[in-house]
Amino acid sequence: MSEQRSPALEDRFRSIENRLRAIETKLALGINAPTQAVSLPAPTAPDTPQSDVLQQLGTQSGQLLLIFAGAFLFRFVTKSELVAPQIGALLGFAYALFWLWFADTRAAKGQAVTATFCATAATLLVLPMITESLLVFKLITPGVAAFALAAFACAVLWVASRRGLRIVAWIGTLGTMAAAVLLVARTHQTILFGLPMLVMALVTTWMGYAKAWRWLRWPCALLTDLTFFVALRPPRTDVTDLYQPFSPELVQVLGILLPVAFLALFRVIDASGRPTRLFAYIQCLLALVIGLEGALNLAEIGFPTLFVSIAAYAISLWAYHWALIRPDATAARGLASMVAALALIIGSINLTGSGWAVGLLSAASASIIVLAVKTVRLDLKLQATIYVLTAALLGNLPGWFIGVASLPQTQWLWPNFELWAVLLAGIWTYLWSRQQDSELRWEHVVNFILLLICIVALAGLVIAFLVSSWQLLWALSAASFHFLVTLIGSVAASLMGYFGYVRRIRECRWSVWPLYLLLAAKLALVDLRFGTEVTLFGGFAVLGLAIMVSSRQRIAKSAHPQ
Repeated sequence: MSEQRSPALEDRFRSIENRLRAIETKLALGINAPTQAVSLPAPTAPDTPQSDVLQQLGTQSGQLLLIFAGAFLFRFVTKSELVAPQIGALLGFAYALFWLWFADTRAAKGQAVTATFCATAATLLVLPMITESLLVFKLITPGVAAFALAAFACAVLWVASRRGLRIVAWIGTLGTMAAAVLLVARTHQTILFGLPMLVMALVTTWMGYAKAWRWLRWPCALLTDLTFFVALRPPRTDVTDLYQPFSPELVQVLGILLPVAFLALFRVIDASGRPTRLFAYIQCLLALVIGLEGALNLAEIGFPTLFVSIAAYAISLWAYHWALIRPDATAARGLASMVAALALIIGSINLTGSGWAVGLLSAASASIIVLAVKTVRLDLKLQATIYVLTAALLGNLPGWFIGVASLPQTQWLWPNFELWAVLLAGIWTYLWSRQQDSELRWEHVVNFILLLICIVALAGLVIAFLVSSWQLLWALSAASFHFLVTLIGSVAASLMGYFGYVRRIRECRWSVWPLYLLLAAKLALVDLRFGTEVTLFGGFAVLGLAIMVSSRQRIAKSAHPQ
Protein backbone atom coordinates (compact mmCIF):
# COMPACT_ATOMS: atom_id res chain seq x y z
CA MET A 1 0.00 0.00 0.00
CA SER A 2 2.93 2.37 0.72
CA GLU A 3 4.31 1.74 -2.79
CA GLN A 4 0.97 2.81 -4.31
CA ARG A 5 0.93 6.08 -2.29
CA SER A 6 4.51 7.12 -3.03
CA PRO A 7 3.77 8.72 -6.44
CA ALA A 8 0.87 10.65 -4.91
CA LEU A 9 3.02 11.97 -2.09
CA GLU A 10 5.72 12.96 -4.54
CA ASP A 11 3.18 14.87 -6.62
CA ARG A 12 1.93 16.63 -3.50
CA PHE A 13 5.42 17.71 -2.44
CA ARG A 14 6.23 18.84 -5.97
CA SER A 15 3.08 20.97 -6.05
CA ILE A 16 3.96 22.63 -2.74
CA GLU A 17 7.49 23.26 -3.97
CA ASN A 18 6.25 24.93 -7.15
CA ARG A 19 3.87 27.16 -5.22
CA LEU A 20 6.61 28.27 -2.80
CA ARG A 21 8.94 29.00 -5.73
CA ALA A 22 6.27 31.14 -7.36
CA ILE A 23 5.73 33.10 -4.12
CA GLU A 24 9.47 33.71 -3.75
CA THR A 25 9.70 34.92 -7.34
CA LYS A 26 6.86 37.38 -6.90
CA LEU A 27 8.32 38.67 -3.66
CA ALA A 28 11.63 39.22 -5.36
CA LEU A 29 9.89 41.26 -8.10
CA GLY A 30 8.01 43.36 -5.51
CA ILE A 31 4.61 41.82 -6.28
CA ASN A 32 2.35 40.93 -3.40
CA ALA A 33 1.62 37.28 -3.13
CA PRO A 34 -2.05 36.28 -3.49
CA THR A 35 -3.88 35.97 -0.28
CA GLN A 36 -5.15 32.54 -1.38
CA ALA A 37 -1.63 31.14 -1.43
CA VAL A 38 -1.06 31.48 2.29
CA SER A 39 -4.03 31.63 4.61
CA LEU A 40 -3.18 33.86 7.59
CA PRO A 41 -5.51 35.39 10.14
CA ALA A 42 -6.08 39.08 9.65
CA PRO A 43 -3.95 40.98 12.17
CA THR A 44 -5.69 43.25 14.58
CA ALA A 45 -4.27 46.72 15.07
CA PRO A 46 -2.71 46.84 18.52
CA ASP A 47 -3.31 49.74 20.82
CA THR A 48 -0.49 52.25 20.80
CA PRO A 49 1.49 52.73 24.03
CA GLN A 50 0.27 56.30 24.21
CA SER A 51 -3.34 55.23 24.20
CA ASP A 52 -2.62 52.67 26.95
CA VAL A 53 -0.98 55.30 29.13
CA LEU A 54 -3.78 57.80 28.63
CA GLN A 55 -6.42 55.18 29.32
CA GLN A 56 -4.68 54.00 32.49
CA LEU A 57 -4.07 57.56 33.65
CA GLY A 58 -7.72 58.42 33.22
CA THR A 59 -8.82 55.32 35.09
CA GLN A 60 -6.48 55.93 38.01
CA SER A 61 -7.36 59.63 38.17
CA GLY A 62 -11.03 58.76 38.38
CA GLN A 63 -10.32 56.23 41.11
CA LEU A 64 -8.30 58.83 42.99
CA LEU A 65 -11.21 61.25 42.86
CA LEU A 66 -13.57 58.59 44.15
CA ILE A 67 -11.23 57.94 47.07
CA PHE A 68 -11.24 61.65 47.91
CA ALA A 69 -15.01 61.68 47.62
CA GLY A 70 -15.18 58.98 50.29
CA ALA A 71 -12.85 61.02 52.51
CA PHE A 72 -15.09 64.08 52.25
CA LEU A 73 -18.05 61.88 53.11
CA PHE A 74 -16.31 60.85 56.34
CA ARG A 75 -15.51 64.50 57.00
CA PHE A 76 -19.18 65.45 56.55
CA VAL A 77 -20.28 62.69 58.90
CA THR A 78 -17.81 63.90 61.51
CA LYS A 79 -18.60 67.61 61.25
CA SER A 80 -22.33 66.92 61.32
CA GLU A 81 -21.80 65.09 64.62
CA LEU A 82 -23.55 62.00 63.32
CA VAL A 83 -20.75 60.17 65.12
CA ALA A 84 -18.41 61.33 67.84
CA PRO A 85 -15.49 63.39 66.49
CA GLN A 86 -12.95 60.90 67.85
CA ILE A 87 -14.81 58.02 66.17
CA GLY A 88 -14.94 59.96 62.91
CA ALA A 89 -11.22 60.62 63.04
CA LEU A 90 -10.53 56.94 63.67
CA LEU A 91 -12.82 55.95 60.79
CA GLY A 92 -11.03 58.38 58.48
CA PHE A 93 -7.65 57.05 59.54
CA ALA A 94 -8.81 53.47 58.98
CA TYR A 95 -10.20 54.49 55.58
CA ALA A 96 -6.80 55.81 54.54
CA LEU A 97 -5.02 52.73 55.85
CA PHE A 98 -7.42 50.58 53.85
CA TRP A 99 -6.22 52.21 50.63
CA LEU A 100 -2.62 51.70 51.69
CA TRP A 101 -3.40 48.01 52.20
CA PHE A 102 -5.16 47.98 48.84
CA ALA A 103 -2.03 49.47 47.27
CA ASP A 104 0.00 46.64 48.78
CA THR A 105 -2.33 44.01 47.32
CA ARG A 106 -2.34 45.65 43.87
CA ALA A 107 1.45 45.81 43.85
CA ALA A 108 1.59 42.12 44.77
CA LYS A 109 -0.39 41.40 41.56
CA GLY A 110 1.99 43.46 39.44
CA GLN A 111 -0.25 46.54 39.16
CA ALA A 112 2.41 49.09 40.16
CA VAL A 113 0.60 52.11 38.73
CA THR A 114 -2.61 51.35 40.60
CA ALA A 115 -0.63 50.74 43.79
CA THR A 116 1.18 54.06 43.40
CA PHE A 117 -2.07 55.99 42.98
CA CYS A 118 -3.69 54.28 45.96
CA ALA A 119 -0.68 54.83 48.23
CA THR A 120 -0.52 58.47 47.15
CA ALA A 121 -4.19 58.86 47.96
CA ALA A 122 -3.65 57.31 51.40
CA THR A 123 -0.80 59.74 52.06
CA LEU A 124 -2.84 62.75 50.95
CA LEU A 125 -5.67 61.64 53.22
CA VAL A 126 -3.76 60.83 56.41
CA LEU A 127 -1.40 63.79 56.68
CA PRO A 128 -4.04 66.57 56.50
CA MET A 129 -6.22 64.49 58.80
CA ILE A 130 -3.50 64.36 61.47
CA THR A 131 -2.66 68.04 61.25
CA GLU A 132 -6.33 69.13 61.31
CA SER A 133 -7.16 66.78 64.16
CA LEU A 134 -4.45 68.49 66.22
CA LEU A 135 -4.56 72.11 65.06
CA VAL A 136 -8.22 72.66 64.08
CA PHE A 137 -10.45 70.17 65.88
CA LYS A 138 -8.20 69.58 68.93
CA LEU A 139 -9.12 65.90 68.90
CA ILE A 140 -5.66 64.53 69.65
CA THR A 141 -2.65 65.60 71.67
CA PRO A 142 0.71 66.54 70.12
CA GLY A 143 2.16 63.26 71.38
CA VAL A 144 -0.53 61.25 69.58
CA ALA A 145 0.02 63.29 66.43
CA ALA A 146 3.76 62.61 66.52
CA PHE A 147 3.13 58.89 67.06
CA ALA A 148 0.60 58.81 64.19
CA LEU A 149 3.09 60.49 61.83
CA ALA A 150 5.81 58.02 62.71
CA ALA A 151 3.49 55.00 62.44
CA PHE A 152 2.07 56.03 59.08
CA ALA A 153 5.51 56.85 57.68
CA CYS A 154 6.77 53.41 58.72
CA ALA A 155 3.73 51.76 57.13
CA VAL A 156 4.24 53.59 53.83
CA LEU A 157 7.95 52.80 53.76
CA TRP A 158 7.25 49.16 54.61
CA VAL A 159 4.84 48.82 51.68
CA ALA A 160 7.20 50.70 49.36
CA SER A 161 10.20 48.61 50.36
CA ARG A 162 8.28 45.35 50.24
CA ARG A 163 6.85 45.95 46.75
CA GLY A 164 9.72 47.98 45.28
CA LEU A 165 7.66 51.19 44.90
CA ARG A 166 10.31 53.91 45.01
CA ILE A 167 7.90 56.71 44.07
CA VAL A 168 5.63 55.74 46.97
CA ALA A 169 8.58 55.93 49.35
CA TRP A 170 9.46 59.44 48.12
CA ILE A 171 5.86 60.69 48.35
CA GLY A 172 5.23 59.21 51.80
CA THR A 173 8.54 60.38 53.23
CA LEU A 174 8.50 63.93 51.91
CA GLY A 175 4.84 64.33 52.77
CA THR A 176 5.37 63.18 56.34
CA MET A 177 8.40 65.44 56.71
CA ALA A 178 6.38 68.41 55.44
CA ALA A 179 3.60 67.65 57.93
CA ALA A 180 6.13 67.39 60.78
CA VAL A 181 7.68 70.74 59.82
CA LEU A 182 4.22 72.34 59.74
CA LEU A 183 3.42 71.01 63.21
CA VAL A 184 6.77 72.25 64.51
CA ALA A 185 6.02 75.73 63.17
CA ARG A 186 2.50 75.80 64.63
CA THR A 187 3.08 74.12 67.99
CA HIS A 188 6.76 75.06 68.67
CA GLN A 189 7.30 71.58 70.09
CA THR A 190 10.40 71.00 68.03
CA ILE A 191 11.92 68.06 69.82
CA LEU A 192 8.59 66.18 69.92
CA PHE A 193 7.98 66.33 66.17
CA GLY A 194 11.66 65.81 65.55
CA LEU A 195 11.22 62.24 66.77
CA PRO A 196 9.10 61.14 63.74
CA MET A 197 11.75 62.72 61.53
CA LEU A 198 14.41 60.73 63.35
CA VAL A 199 12.45 57.52 62.82
CA MET A 200 12.11 58.25 59.09
CA ALA A 201 15.80 59.15 58.85
CA LEU A 202 16.81 55.83 60.41
CA VAL A 203 14.41 53.82 58.23
CA THR A 204 15.42 55.54 54.99
CA THR A 205 19.08 55.12 55.93
CA TRP A 206 18.54 51.39 56.24
CA MET A 207 16.65 51.32 52.94
CA GLY A 208 19.48 53.21 51.31
CA TYR A 209 21.74 50.23 51.97
CA ALA A 210 19.21 47.41 51.76
CA LYS A 211 17.33 48.62 48.65
CA ALA A 212 20.02 50.88 47.13
CA TRP A 213 17.63 53.86 47.41
CA ARG A 214 20.47 56.17 48.32
CA TRP A 215 19.06 59.61 47.58
CA LEU A 216 15.98 59.26 49.78
CA ARG A 217 18.02 59.20 52.99
CA TRP A 218 19.72 62.55 52.37
CA PRO A 219 16.73 64.91 52.79
CA CYS A 220 15.43 62.92 55.76
CA ALA A 221 18.76 62.90 57.59
CA LEU A 222 19.63 66.53 56.90
CA LEU A 223 16.19 67.81 57.90
CA THR A 224 16.37 65.72 61.07
CA ASP A 225 19.77 67.19 61.89
CA LEU A 226 18.46 70.71 61.33
CA THR A 227 15.42 70.04 63.53
CA PHE A 228 17.53 68.75 66.41
CA PHE A 229 19.96 71.62 65.97
CA VAL A 230 17.09 74.05 66.46
CA ALA A 231 15.54 72.03 69.28
CA LEU A 232 18.79 71.80 71.26
CA ARG A 233 19.60 75.51 71.11
CA PRO A 234 20.49 77.18 74.40
CA PRO A 235 17.42 78.72 76.07
CA ARG A 236 17.07 82.48 75.87
CA THR A 237 14.39 82.73 78.53
CA ASP A 238 13.63 81.22 81.91
CA VAL A 239 10.44 79.52 80.72
CA THR A 240 10.24 76.11 82.36
CA ASP A 241 8.01 74.51 79.74
CA LEU A 242 10.24 75.41 76.82
CA TYR A 243 10.85 71.77 75.88
CA GLN A 244 7.39 70.37 76.61
CA PRO A 245 6.28 67.64 76.87
CA PHE A 246 9.82 66.65 77.86
CA SER A 247 12.00 67.88 80.68
CA PRO A 248 15.38 69.47 79.91
CA GLU A 249 17.11 66.37 81.26
CA LEU A 250 15.17 64.12 78.89
CA VAL A 251 15.93 66.45 76.00
CA GLN A 252 19.62 66.13 76.81
CA VAL A 253 19.28 62.35 76.76
CA LEU A 254 17.55 62.52 73.38
CA GLY A 255 20.38 64.67 72.07
CA ILE A 256 22.91 62.07 73.22
CA LEU A 257 20.83 59.28 71.69
CA LEU A 258 20.89 61.00 68.27
CA PRO A 259 24.48 59.94 67.41
CA VAL A 260 24.05 56.66 69.30
CA ALA A 261 21.10 55.68 67.09
CA PHE A 262 22.93 56.34 63.84
CA LEU A 263 26.14 54.74 65.06
CA ALA A 264 24.23 51.61 66.10
CA LEU A 265 22.46 51.50 62.74
CA PHE A 266 25.69 51.81 60.79
CA ARG A 267 27.22 49.10 62.92
CA VAL A 268 24.32 46.79 62.05
CA ILE A 269 24.70 47.73 58.39
CA ASP A 270 28.41 46.95 58.54
CA ALA A 271 27.74 43.62 60.26
CA SER A 272 25.35 42.69 57.44
CA GLY A 273 28.19 43.01 54.92
CA ARG A 274 27.09 46.23 53.23
CA PRO A 275 29.73 48.86 52.44
CA THR A 276 30.11 52.08 54.42
CA ARG A 277 29.74 55.12 52.17
CA LEU A 278 30.27 58.87 52.34
CA PHE A 279 26.77 59.37 53.75
CA ALA A 280 27.72 57.47 56.89
CA TYR A 281 30.70 59.75 57.55
CA ILE A 282 28.74 62.97 57.03
CA GLN A 283 25.69 61.88 59.00
CA CYS A 284 27.68 60.51 61.95
CA LEU A 285 29.73 63.69 62.07
CA LEU A 286 26.66 65.94 62.05
CA ALA A 287 24.68 63.81 64.50
CA LEU A 288 27.58 63.64 66.94
CA VAL A 289 28.32 67.36 66.94
CA ILE A 290 24.66 68.41 67.04
CA GLY A 291 23.66 65.88 69.68
CA LEU A 292 26.55 66.30 72.12
CA GLU A 293 26.92 70.06 71.74
CA GLY A 294 23.16 70.45 72.04
CA ALA A 295 23.14 68.43 75.25
CA LEU A 296 25.95 70.61 76.58
CA ASN A 297 23.95 73.74 75.72
CA LEU A 298 21.28 72.63 78.20
CA ALA A 299 23.73 71.91 81.02
CA GLU A 300 22.60 74.99 82.94
CA ILE A 301 18.98 73.79 83.22
CA GLY A 302 19.47 70.03 82.95
CA PHE A 303 22.15 67.50 83.72
CA PRO A 304 25.59 69.02 84.39
CA THR A 305 28.43 69.09 81.91
CA LEU A 306 30.12 66.13 83.58
CA PHE A 307 27.15 63.89 82.71
CA VAL A 308 27.38 64.79 78.99
CA SER A 309 31.16 64.36 78.99
CA ILE A 310 30.85 60.89 80.53
CA ALA A 311 28.28 60.00 77.86
CA ALA A 312 30.70 61.26 75.18
CA TYR A 313 33.48 59.10 76.64
CA ALA A 314 31.16 56.08 76.61
CA ILE A 315 30.36 56.70 72.93
CA SER A 316 34.07 56.99 72.23
CA LEU A 317 34.86 53.67 73.93
CA TRP A 318 32.04 51.97 72.05
CA ALA A 319 33.23 53.33 68.72
CA TYR A 320 36.83 52.33 69.47
CA HIS A 321 35.63 48.81 70.21
CA TRP A 322 34.03 48.73 66.76
CA ALA A 323 37.13 50.16 65.12
CA LEU A 324 39.48 47.64 66.72
CA ILE A 325 37.43 44.50 66.08
CA ARG A 326 37.25 45.21 62.32
CA PRO A 327 40.87 45.13 61.15
CA ASP A 328 39.86 44.12 57.61
CA ALA A 329 37.14 46.70 56.88
CA THR A 330 38.93 49.97 56.17
CA ALA A 331 35.84 52.10 55.57
CA ALA A 332 33.93 50.83 58.60
CA ARG A 333 36.83 51.08 60.98
CA GLY A 334 37.65 54.55 59.63
CA LEU A 335 34.11 55.66 60.41
CA ALA A 336 34.21 54.21 63.91
CA SER A 337 37.65 55.67 64.57
CA MET A 338 36.52 59.15 63.46
CA VAL A 339 33.46 59.01 65.71
CA ALA A 340 35.53 57.80 68.65
CA ALA A 341 38.10 60.58 68.34
CA LEU A 342 35.51 63.32 67.88
CA ALA A 343 33.42 62.13 70.83
CA LEU A 344 36.48 62.03 73.08
CA ILE A 345 37.53 65.55 72.08
CA ILE A 346 34.03 67.00 72.51
CA GLY A 347 33.74 65.39 75.92
CA SER A 348 37.14 66.74 77.00
CA ILE A 349 36.88 70.30 75.71
CA ASN A 350 34.02 71.02 78.09
CA LEU A 351 36.05 69.98 81.15
CA THR A 352 38.55 72.83 80.88
CA GLY A 353 37.86 73.95 84.44
CA SER A 354 40.11 71.19 85.81
CA GLY A 355 43.08 69.10 84.81
CA TRP A 356 40.92 66.09 84.10
CA ALA A 357 40.52 66.92 80.40
CA VAL A 358 44.25 67.32 79.82
CA GLY A 359 45.00 64.21 81.84
CA LEU A 360 42.43 62.10 80.02
CA LEU A 361 43.61 63.27 76.59
CA SER A 362 47.23 62.64 77.52
CA ALA A 363 46.40 59.15 78.79
CA ALA A 364 44.33 58.50 75.65
CA SER A 365 47.20 59.52 73.37
CA ALA A 366 49.64 57.33 75.29
CA SER A 367 47.31 54.34 74.93
CA ILE A 368 46.21 54.92 71.34
CA ILE A 369 49.76 55.30 70.01
CA VAL A 370 50.64 51.84 71.37
CA LEU A 371 47.64 50.36 69.57
CA ALA A 372 48.56 52.30 66.42
CA VAL A 373 52.06 50.85 66.34
CA LYS A 374 50.94 47.32 67.22
CA THR A 375 48.21 47.27 64.57
CA VAL A 376 49.98 49.50 62.00
CA ARG A 377 47.12 52.00 61.89
CA LEU A 378 47.84 55.48 60.57
CA ASP A 379 44.41 56.75 61.61
CA LEU A 380 45.10 55.87 65.26
CA LYS A 381 48.52 57.51 65.06
CA LEU A 382 46.91 60.66 63.73
CA GLN A 383 44.36 60.58 66.54
CA ALA A 384 47.06 60.23 69.18
CA THR A 385 48.73 63.33 67.74
CA ILE A 386 45.44 65.23 67.77
CA TYR A 387 44.92 64.25 71.42
CA VAL A 388 48.35 65.58 72.40
CA LEU A 389 47.78 68.77 70.43
CA THR A 390 44.34 69.29 72.00
CA ALA A 391 45.76 68.63 75.46
CA ALA A 392 48.53 71.17 74.80
CA LEU A 393 45.99 73.80 73.80
CA LEU A 394 43.68 73.06 76.75
CA GLY A 395 46.66 73.11 79.12
CA ASN A 396 47.74 76.49 77.68
CA LEU A 397 51.17 75.27 76.59
CA PRO A 398 51.63 78.10 74.01
CA GLY A 399 50.71 80.78 76.56
CA TRP A 400 52.99 79.27 79.19
CA PHE A 401 55.92 79.09 76.78
CA ILE A 402 55.42 82.66 75.59
CA GLY A 403 55.39 83.82 79.20
CA VAL A 404 58.51 81.84 80.05
CA ALA A 405 60.39 82.98 76.93
CA SER A 406 59.46 86.65 77.09
CA LEU A 407 59.41 87.82 80.74
CA PRO A 408 61.89 86.82 83.48
CA GLN A 409 59.19 86.54 86.15
CA THR A 410 59.11 83.79 88.73
CA GLN A 411 55.34 83.32 88.58
CA TRP A 412 55.56 82.21 84.94
CA LEU A 413 58.31 79.66 85.36
CA TRP A 414 57.36 76.23 86.63
CA PRO A 415 54.73 74.22 84.72
CA ASN A 416 51.67 72.86 86.44
CA PHE A 417 50.25 69.34 86.33
CA GLU A 418 48.59 69.83 82.93
CA LEU A 419 51.85 70.92 81.27
CA TRP A 420 53.78 68.01 82.78
CA ALA A 421 51.11 65.63 81.46
CA VAL A 422 51.38 67.16 77.99
CA LEU A 423 55.18 66.94 78.03
CA LEU A 424 55.25 63.30 79.10
CA ALA A 425 52.48 62.33 76.66
CA GLY A 426 54.21 64.16 73.81
CA ILE A 427 57.56 62.45 74.41
CA TRP A 428 55.94 59.04 74.87
CA THR A 429 53.79 59.40 71.75
CA TYR A 430 56.71 60.64 69.63
CA LEU A 431 59.03 57.83 70.71
CA TRP A 432 56.41 55.20 69.95
CA SER A 433 55.55 56.85 66.65
CA ARG A 434 59.23 56.75 65.64
CA GLN A 435 59.29 52.95 65.96
CA GLN A 436 57.74 52.63 62.50
CA ASP A 437 60.05 54.16 59.91
CA SER A 438 57.75 54.73 56.97
CA GLU A 439 58.13 56.59 53.69
CA LEU A 440 54.60 57.94 53.88
CA ARG A 441 54.75 61.73 54.13
CA TRP A 442 51.65 61.85 56.35
CA GLU A 443 53.39 59.83 59.04
CA HIS A 444 56.32 62.22 59.03
CA VAL A 445 53.90 65.16 59.28
CA VAL A 446 52.37 63.51 62.36
CA ASN A 447 55.84 63.02 63.85
CA PHE A 448 56.72 66.64 63.02
CA ILE A 449 53.70 67.94 64.98
CA LEU A 450 54.60 65.77 67.96
CA LEU A 451 58.21 66.90 67.79
CA LEU A 452 57.25 70.58 67.80
CA ILE A 453 55.10 70.05 70.89
CA CYS A 454 58.02 68.31 72.62
CA ILE A 455 60.46 71.06 71.59
CA VAL A 456 58.21 73.81 72.93
CA ALA A 457 57.60 71.98 76.21
CA LEU A 458 61.26 71.00 76.74
CA ALA A 459 62.60 74.41 75.74
CA GLY A 460 60.22 76.13 78.13
CA LEU A 461 61.19 73.72 80.89
CA VAL A 462 64.92 74.35 80.34
CA ILE A 463 64.41 78.11 80.28
CA ALA A 464 62.37 77.93 83.47
CA PHE A 465 65.01 75.83 85.21
CA LEU A 466 67.98 78.00 84.17
CA VAL A 467 66.21 81.27 84.94
CA SER A 468 65.09 80.02 88.34
CA SER A 469 68.59 78.80 89.16
CA TRP A 470 70.11 82.11 88.03
CA GLN A 471 67.68 84.17 90.08
CA LEU A 472 68.56 82.23 93.20
CA LEU A 473 72.11 83.64 92.98
CA TRP A 474 71.68 87.12 91.56
CA ALA A 475 69.23 89.30 89.68
CA LEU A 476 68.69 88.56 86.00
CA SER A 477 68.41 91.56 83.68
CA ALA A 478 66.14 91.61 80.66
CA ALA A 479 69.12 91.73 78.28
CA SER A 480 70.74 88.69 79.89
CA PHE A 481 67.42 86.87 79.93
CA HIS A 482 66.83 87.31 76.20
CA PHE A 483 70.39 86.23 75.44
CA LEU A 484 69.76 83.10 77.51
CA VAL A 485 66.61 82.34 75.50
CA THR A 486 68.50 82.83 72.22
CA LEU A 487 71.26 80.52 73.44
CA ILE A 488 68.82 77.76 74.40
CA GLY A 489 66.94 78.12 71.09
CA SER A 490 70.17 77.97 69.07
CA VAL A 491 71.28 74.82 70.90
CA ALA A 492 67.86 73.24 70.26
CA ALA A 493 68.02 74.10 66.55
CA SER A 494 71.56 72.69 66.32
CA LEU A 495 70.40 69.45 67.93
CA MET A 496 67.55 69.24 65.43
CA GLY A 497 70.09 69.76 62.64
CA TYR A 498 72.24 66.93 63.99
CA PHE A 499 69.35 64.49 64.25
CA GLY A 500 67.94 65.67 60.93
CA TYR A 501 71.06 65.68 58.75
CA VAL A 502 73.40 63.26 60.53
CA ARG A 503 70.92 60.77 61.94
CA ARG A 504 68.56 61.36 58.98
CA ILE A 505 65.32 61.90 60.90
CA ARG A 506 63.07 63.73 58.49
CA GLU A 507 60.84 65.59 60.94
CA CYS A 508 63.91 66.91 62.78
CA ARG A 509 65.24 68.18 59.48
CA TRP A 510 61.94 69.96 58.83
CA SER A 511 62.12 71.79 62.17
CA VAL A 512 65.65 73.22 61.79
CA TRP A 513 65.08 76.25 59.63
CA PRO A 514 61.70 77.29 61.10
CA LEU A 515 63.47 77.46 64.46
CA TYR A 516 66.27 79.56 63.01
CA LEU A 517 63.75 81.92 61.42
CA LEU A 518 61.97 82.38 64.75
CA LEU A 519 65.25 83.07 66.53
CA ALA A 520 66.31 85.57 63.86
CA ALA A 521 62.96 87.36 64.18
CA LYS A 522 63.41 87.41 67.96
CA LEU A 523 66.84 89.01 67.61
CA ALA A 524 65.51 91.69 65.29
CA LEU A 525 62.29 92.49 67.17
CA VAL A 526 63.11 91.82 70.84
CA ASP A 527 66.84 91.60 71.52
CA LEU A 528 67.70 94.80 69.64
CA ARG A 529 65.19 96.59 71.86
CA PHE A 530 66.18 95.23 75.27
CA GLY A 531 69.75 94.00 74.73
CA THR A 532 73.12 95.56 75.45
CA GLU A 533 76.23 95.46 73.29
CA VAL A 534 77.55 92.43 75.12
CA THR A 535 74.30 90.42 75.01
CA LEU A 536 73.71 91.36 71.37
CA PHE A 537 77.24 90.23 70.51
CA GLY A 538 76.62 86.92 72.22
CA GLY A 539 73.19 86.45 70.67
CA PHE A 540 74.25 87.14 67.10
CA ALA A 541 77.41 85.08 67.50
CA VAL A 542 75.61 82.06 68.95
CA LEU A 543 72.91 82.10 66.33
CA GLY A 544 75.38 82.59 63.49
CA LEU A 545 77.56 79.69 64.64
CA ALA A 546 74.52 77.43 64.97
CA ILE A 547 73.35 78.28 61.47
CA MET A 548 76.84 77.60 60.06
CA VAL A 549 76.99 74.21 61.76
CA SER A 550 73.58 73.19 60.44
CA SER A 551 74.47 74.43 56.93
CA ARG A 552 77.64 72.31 56.88
CA GLN A 553 75.63 69.31 58.06
CA ARG A 554 73.10 69.92 55.31
CA ILE A 555 75.82 70.17 52.65
CA ALA A 556 77.40 66.97 53.90
CA LYS A 557 74.05 65.23 53.78
CA SER A 558 73.44 66.42 50.19
CA ALA A 559 76.88 65.17 49.13
CA HIS A 560 76.26 61.76 50.72
CA PRO A 561 72.48 61.13 50.47
CA GLN A 562 72.78 57.57 51.69
